[in-house]
Formats: sequence, structure tokens, C-alpha cells
Amino acid sequence: MQRRGSHRKVVILLLILFVAEVGGQVMKRRESYRFPACFNADIGSDRHSDVLPGKSLSSDKQKRPFVQRAEMKALPTVADFSRTGLPKNSEEIYYTGVLAEGSNGLRKTEGFRYTGSKLNSLHEQQRTEHEDPSTGAVMSVLLSLHLLQESCSFTIFTEQGADEAAGRMWQVLRHEPVKVYDLLTDVLKRRDTWARTICDCYLFFLNEFEDFRHHAAVSHYHQSIHDPQPMPLWNYHAYHFVILPTHRSNMSIGPQDIFSLYNFQKTARVIVFQPEDDYVLVWSHQLYKQGSGLRYLGMWKRGVFRGRLQQLFEKALEDFDGAPLRVAAFDHPPSVVYAYDEHHNIVSRMGVDMQIVKSIAEAMNFTPEFLEVPHDELWGYELPNGTWTGLVGKVFYEHADIGACNVFLELHRWIVVDYSAPYNFERGCFVAPSPKPLQNWKSPVLPFAWDTWISIAVFLLAGGFLSYLIATLSMKPEPREFHSLSYDYLYILAILTMRTGYAVPSHTPLQIYIGFVGILGLIVSTAYSANLVAFLSVTPMSAPIDTMKELSASGLRIGGVAFWKTQFAASIDPVVQNFANVLESDLDFGSLFDRVEAGDFALIENKQYLELQAGARYTYGSRTTIRIVGECLLPYSIGLAFQKNSPLKQVFDGAILRLFESGVVSKWQEEVVDYFRQQYKEKRQQKAVAVQSDNRPLKLEQLQGVFYVLGIGCILSALLMLAEVLALL
Repeated sequence: MQRRGSHRKVVILLLILFVAEVGGQVMKRRESYRFPACFNADIGSDRHSDVLPGKSLSSDKQKRPFVQRAEMKALPTVADFSRTGLPKNSEEIYYTGVLAEGSNGLRKTEGFRYTGSKLNSLHEQQRTEHEDPSTGAVMSVLLSLHLLQESCSFTIFTEQGADEAAGRMWQVLRHEPVKVYDLLTDVLKRRDTWARTICDCYLFFLNEFEDFRHHAAVSHYHQSIHDPQPMPLWNYHAYHFVILPTHRSNMSIGPQDIFSLYNFQKTARVIVFQPEDDYVLVWSHQLYKQGSGLRYLGMWKRGVFRGRLQQLFEKALEDFDGAPLRVAAFDHPPSVVYAYDEHHNIVSRMGVDMQIVKSIAEAMNFTPEFLEVPHDELWGYELPNGTWTGLVGKVFYEHADIGACNVFLELHRWIVVDYSAPYNFERGCFVAPSPKPLQNWKSPVLPFAWDTWISIAVFLLAGGFLSYLIATLSMKPEPREFHSLSYDYLYILAILTMRTGYAVPSHTPLQIYIGFVGILGLIVSTAYSANLVAFLSVTPMSAPIDTMKELSASGLRIGGVAFWKTQFAASIDPVVQNFANVLESDLDFGSLFDRVEAGDFALIENKQYLELQAGARYTYGSRTTIRIVGECLLPYSIGLAFQKNSPLKQVFDGAILRLFESGVVSKWQEEVVDYFRQQYKEKRQQKAVAVQSDNRPLKLEQLQGVFYVLGIGCILSALLMLAEVLALL
């Protein structure tokens, strides 16, 4: 019994010592976490001095620390901290740190925390002790959205008068990477303020509202578009949390005032906290909804959030709740094809681009409102004064939310619009006139090329003289006809046309020579006769244009939209570069194909469009009157155009990729090609009958070349006779 009693005393003594030690440590921690009530007033003084850890803070010229200092020891370096920011190999339990202002309005958070097994309980105790409704509401949202587990970077902006609330938020988030800024115009216009990371969260503690409103109400990207590197001075992909001043403040700011600002209308992840007496109302918005699109999310009161935040932003971008989206387009098959009534009003819109927009509109519950681009502007281009026209201009100046009409994804336009994921790929090609029928008077000379004719003429001149020379120098006499040079030429010409003279060589040298000339004549005359029949029965055509070099040398005028001028100028091929100097873009694009067919122009456009036009409108039976040049430019990707920094890009990209992978895009293209060709079927059939009737029978103009040759022979004969008569006189 005595031993048992002594054991009991030892246990009681140990418990007393343990409780005393723990109590002392807890009191020390509470002292170190104490938040000064005068923080808001103190932080506003001496705005450009820095407070460093380890320095005395007794002077009034220095900032008061965020927390009162515990026992100062050697502070760890950044390398001593683990992933969560806690120092390694330490069992010390205290926190020290200050909030000080640096240059350019940046508030530096300096100090370190040591932690052991009791950090969590102490942290919760401290947070509960100083937590106000705004801080609790924000933390509840951050936890619901799992932002504290996603390694997000936090940036706190605070105005004069909201420092105390911002300071409490800073203490709560001290486990995370946090930057604190004064909410000033100079700070907001610095590029490094909006530097992006994988996950960014911005918290705006408002009081005066003016600097914030002026910055958020305008598009800084449009204002800096002529700078070497335009910047939006906003992070449209980040989470934005706006904490309004309480109703006791002199400023009356409501959620609708926030969501009506330009940059918030293009930012999907926005939550506004509206503090009241002992509760906080939480708001978000629906993008592209008429008005502010205000959405009530719930209320924070007495430590409990009554509302629903799960998949808040994901669902907001998956269901637009019937909101209207403006789509700029124009008739350009097979991307966009219009069906008209008898009054030329648009009845329906078809085509690959239209089907993509309509399919996504049905899936995401928005209403497309179509805006027509003038036919003299089409995709548009940059004017000398830096402004943009056409479809790109409508999207850039935000008259339209989407541009859908065979938009090439290229660098020059990317400065002013964003592109979707590509759903098609195409090449820029020229269409030129098809080979034209050659003039019929050339028929006698068409069977042979010019070098062949020259070779035959040279042989005729040499062959006649050689025959005369052999006959004259022969040791045995030949018939006297062969001693005439004119007769020898006629004799060789007769052999080449498979005819022979009445005189025949008598001896071996001339016989062998005439024999080989006869073989040559047989081959030449047979080839000529066969080719002549082909040229007389089938209309001879000029050589086709197959390369850009041939096109450049053809003398054809080059037409196309102004977009191609920038593409030609950027080429490394000097032939293609020269097209930039001769391209004519101020033409009626609708009638340009007729001018190509007439043989005046060559047109540059994407290959699918050219193939559709050539096949549907300019193919008659087996004959096509316009032809795509075989050599094309490099391929381009095709997608949709969005406003710069548009939240639509993210959701449209996923939908477009799913449509492309399903193969339905190819099916839509086949359907619109069939429809378009059907519209011109009757015209093609009528022209085909007329074209086919041109081939039979042979007409006089097809044989007129023979009569020209006969006429030339008669004239030469008359001239020679006249010369002989004059010689006799």
C-alpha cells in the first residue's frame, strides 16, 4: 500500500508539471499571435520604409509588427522550409513576422513560423479569436473550392480603410504563398502585378473603390494594342474574390457595381462578398447574361455557410442559361452556306462552321445571334491607321463574341483575336483559267513541237545539197535530174512526205543515201499524220499552269482578299513574295470567278473552297473551265475566332475536339458539298450539252491552217515566177 501511494504521488506530480508547462507554452503562443487593434492606423504611416526581421520595433517611425515578438532566435532560411512552408528538424513552437510596406506599394510579408505538434490547434484558436464574418466567408469558399490544396498563389489588394480586414486574411493564409499590395493605380498597371502561375487567387478588400473601378472598367489590352507587347493588366483565368465594405462604410457598393465592370464581364471565376452586421452575402454572376447576370450563392452566418459552391464555375461555363452570343459570319462555302428565299432573305445557315456553332450552342444552352459581315470586307484586314475591318474587326472591337467563317489560324491576326482549337486543315491555292483551245489555223504545225520542225527544216536544207553533191561527185554518171539542186530539194521533200520522183538513182552511193532518207521520211510522215488526226478530232489546248513560277510568268492578274498580302510578304520564296506587290484586293469577290473563267485573273483562296466552286459552278460534263494550280502554299489550321482573353475559348476547345474526334465534321462537309453542287446542277447540264456539241463534225476553222499553208505556197510560187520574168527582161 505504501509503494502504491508513492507511485500515485509521482504520477500526480508529473501531471502537474506537464499541465504547467503546457499552460505556459499556450500563454506564450497567445502573446506571439496577438493582433494589435491599432493595426489599421499604424500600417498607414511611413509608407515607404521596410521592416526587417530581427530589428527593434520600438521606434514610432517603424511599423508595428503584425504579431508581438516571441523570444528571438536565429531565423531559418528558405531552404530550411518543407513543401508546406514549415521548418524542418524543429520542435520550437512560436511565430514571428511583420507586415511592412516596400517600394511601389508592395507590402512585404516577412517572418517565419516554427511548428511542432500543436500548430494546428493553436492556429485554429487564433483564427477563431480574430475571425470576422468576411474572413470566415472567404475561407469557407476557399476550402469549398479546394484552392488551399491546389498550391495556389494568393495576392491581396487592400485599400486605405480596409487594412484591418486584409491583415486578418493575411494571417489566415500565412501557410500559403501570399503577396500583399496597396490597391493603387500605379500598382494595378504594373505587369509583374498580374504575373500568372498555375493557380492564381486575387482578393480585393475595397473601401474607396475609385482606383479599382477605373482599372477594372476598361480593356487595357485594347489600349496597349500598338505597344510591342500588349498586356491586359488583368488575369482573366484566375479566381477573383471581392470583399465589399460593410454597410457602415461611407461608400455604397453593391455586387452589381462589380459585375458591371468590363474585366469582370469577361472573367468567369468571380465571387463577391457583401458583409452585413453579422452575416455575409455571397454572389457570383452568369457570363453573357443580359444585365449584370447576378447569381446569389448563399449566406455566411455564425460560422456556417448556407449555400452551394460545388462545381460552381465549371457549371457556369457548361450552361449559359440561354444567354445570347453574337456570331459574325458571311456566306463562304463549304464553311458557311446560306439558303435564300425569293426576296434574297436568309432562310437558313449551313456549313461546317455553322454546324459547329449550333451544336455547341445546343450543348451549352446559349442562343447564337448572327451578325452579317459586309461582302466588301469578308475576314477584314488592318488599315494603315492600325484599325481592323471585317470579321476580325467585329470580334476585336467586341461587336461579336465569335467569328465563324473559315478563319485561318495565323500569327498576324492572333494579336487581336484568340483562336479555338482547330477543326480543319487547309492549304492556300491559286485557281487559274483552264487550258484554252489553241487557234485553229495552227493545226498544221501543232503535231510537232517547234524544235522538231526546226530539225526537219535543217535536214531538208542539208539533205537536198548532199544529194546534189553525191550525184555530182559520183564516179559513175547519175540521171541528169540529180545534177539540178532544185530537183534534189524537191526529191528529198517528196521522200519526207512519202512520195518519190520519176527519176531513180542508178548507182550504189546515191541509192544508199536515198534509202535511209526514205526510212526517215516514213517515220516522220507517219508520226505527223497520226498526230494531225488527233489534233483535228480533239480540240488542242494550251499548256496548263502547274507551278507558281508559271503563274507569275503567265501575265494573269492576281486577285484575292487582303489577308494574302501579309502571307506573300512573309514568304522566303522570291516568286511568292512578288505576288504581294501585284495582288489586287479591292475587287468584287463574287464576280471574280467569272473573270478567272474569262482568262483575265488568277484567284488565291483555300483549296476546299476552290474545289467546291470549280466542281459546282464551272464543270460542264467532262470539261472544267477553271483549274487549281498544282503548287500551293503551306497548310493552315482552321478554327473559330474569339475576343482576346475570352472565357469562351476554354469551353469551346473541349467541345470542338470531341466533335472532331467523332468524325461528324467530315460528314457535315460532305453534306454541304452535295447541297451546294445541287444548286448549280441545272446550269451545269445546260452548259455541258453546248460544250459536247463542239467536238463534231470537223468545221472549216479546224482545217483553215491547211489553206493558209496552200496560200503561202501560191504566193511564194508567184514571187519566184515574177523574179524569173524580170530576169528575162
